[in-house]
Amino acid sequence: MATFYMGVLVPATIFLPIIVALINKVYWKTTERWVFVYLIFSLFFNTLSKVLSDRRINNLPFLHLYTVLEFLLLSICFLSVISHQLFRKVVVAGMILFPLFAGINIWHSDSLYSYNMMPRSVESILIIVYGIFFLLRKFSIESKTDYDFNYFFVFGMLLYFCSSITLFSLSGFILQDTALNFFLWNMHATLVLILYIVIAVGYFKLRKRQ
Repeated sequence: MATFYMGVLVPATIFLPIIVALINKVYWKTTERWVFVYLIFSLFFNTLSKVLSDRRINNLPFLHLYTVLEFLLLSICFLSVISHQLFRKVVVAGMILFPLFAGINIWHSDSLYSYNMMPRSVESILIIVYGIFFLLRKFSIESKTDYDFNYFFVFGMLLYFCSSITLFSLSGFILQDTALNFFLWNMHATLVLILYIVIAVGYFKLRKRQ
């Protein structure tokens, strides 16, 4: 049952925000378009990972590529939600430096066929920082908080990457403790499920804002 939940049910839930997004396509703006690209990108790599895993082919090299491309896509999404000039410069700098860091990490640690814990952790920290900055700006500027699509997108990402950084930081213990491994990966899968639902709600509310 747990294997079905983590391996089938949760990944399949990505179709929920995709379908809701397409239904409300007429209301899309820049952020909504880029988040949709991110969803299709995630669907493609999740499917590829599942196919390779079922055929007992090491899919970790694709995880390295996924991490870099995911960070770049999410950085573009954050560029579309905040106009603060210093923030935008920081995000652009991250888009240049992070791929270099990920490449150097692979070369230095010879980790192409192993889990990329360090790049995933750094990615999570950066996205969390971006998300917190967005929320602080939103709550400080707006006298009445408008829970628009940008808010749902950022809130969902914060949930997901906060769980990810916890998972990656405990990875050494996870490998040694089967029960902890089972619990944390189930928790992570549940937060992925919540991420998809939150983004779907964001797309659904586009119609009500018109």
